[in-house]
Amino acid sequence: MRRPSPAQDRLPPIPADKLTEAQKKAAAEFLVERKQEVFGPFVPLSRSPQLMINAAKMGTYLRFGNSLPRDVSEFAHPAGLAAIRGSAK
Repeated sequence: MRRPSPAQDRLPPIPADKLTEAQKKAAAEFLVERKQEVFGPFVPLSRSPQLMINAAKMGTYLRFGNSLPRDVSEFAHPAGLAAIRGSAK
């Protein structure tokens, strides 16, 4: 029998019928802002709706609202994530 990894599904998505009004509102705002449903690292953040929205807006700003040329920004974003993930090992 295969056991899930310790990090797997510690904070899984909240079923739609269990969402609070604030979580539903945040999910709707996320969909408008990001053009997709809540995903990835935003799933656990959805337990704190305002934090999730602020994190999404910060990500959008860092990716598109900075003073770097677009091609540099698009290159730096994944490179920075890779550096962060590499330092966590």
